[in-house]
Order: sequence, then C-alpha cells, then structure tokens
Amino acid sequence: MDEYRTKSMIIDSSLDACGIGHDVQERFRAAEKEISGFIASLSEKIHNQLVHDLLVNKPHGIAIGEGGNVAMHAIKSGAVSAIGALVHWDIYEAREFAGDVLQDVNDHGEAAKLYALAGNM
Repeated sequence: MDEYRTKSMIIDSSLDACGIGHDVQERFRAAEKEISGFIASLSEKIHNQLVHDLLVNKPHGIAIGEGGNVAMHAIKSGAVSAIGALVHWDIYEAREFAGDVLQDVNDHGEAAKLYALAGNM
C-alpha cells in the first residue's frame, strides 16, 4: 500500500474514532487532493523556471537572481507563477495573498493596505 493510502486510512480511522462525520472526511480528502495538486504545480513551475534560466537566460547574459543564486530565483519565480494560478490571476485575491505574506513577516501596516485594496478591511 502506498504512503498516501496508508496516511488516508489512518486519518479516516482517527476521524471516525473522534466521531467526525463522513461529510467532514470527504471535505478533508477534497482539500488533500487540492493541496497535492498545488504542490505538484509548484514543483513543476520551479523546475521549468530552473531549466529556462539555465538553457535560455544564462546563455543570453540575463541576470538570474540575487548574486546569481539560480535556485532561489527559480523558487521565487516558480512560486509566484503557482500562486498566480492558485488565485486564478484575480488581482484582489493576489493582493490578499500578498497581504498574508506580509502578515507572516510581521509587516502589519503594509498588509493592512493590501487588504484594503483587496476589499478586506
């Protein structure tokens, strides 16, 4: 049995033991599937950016990341692309996501400005 199925069975058993209904379990499985899809997309976009940087940008003299940090450039560019797809390129959702990032690094003032632009006060 693969690792995913084993984990799913353990989670289902735990939810059953706690008396959590099957509707919640179905929502959990749907969320797991969506998360797995995002992680796969993120990985693909990072890899594609790395290949593009090394095969196209670098040979044409295009600077790649801060101090030539190829991995960090690929990670940032791939993450931005994956997040854009995640929010369906909606400007308001993108602003809200950016606000969440700023909140995470404790820049609450700037986060509040982005939330306001996103329509979330």
